[in-house]
Amino acid sequence: MTFNWKDFLVIADNYSQDDLGEAYNRTGISRAYYAAYNIAKDYAEKEHLLKEEDVSGKYLRSHERVWRGLKSSQNKQIRLAGIFGDSLRATRVDADYTSGSVVSCFRLKNACSQAKKIIESLENN
Repeated sequence: MTFNWKDFLVIADNYSQDDLGEAYNRTGISRAYYAAYNIAKDYAEKEHLLKEEDVSGKYLRSHERVWRGLKSSQNKQIRLAGIFGDSLRATRVDADYTSGSVVSCFRLKNACSQAKKIIESLENN
């Protein structure tokens, strides 16, 4: 049995229902991101969209491969999922690594919304 990555989004959604504090907000953003990322990675692998290098030949890291791959799709919804993924990744990086920024419950709710849009786009195509 494989893990259901959407379970991470359930956790993030639960954290967003009440403002439980910054640690929950940061953790929730991370879980929302990884729910979307892992579903996107599976989709990109299945559809042969993963990019190993950018146009200049620079080697791409795993997260860049997925989001750039989706953005290269001919399907507009899939390209939008890639754009949302890049944005959500930036939010996750800030939440995981930047101690000087305040990570609010509003940002967590926004991250959950973006993750849901990414997942819905991929599941509907």
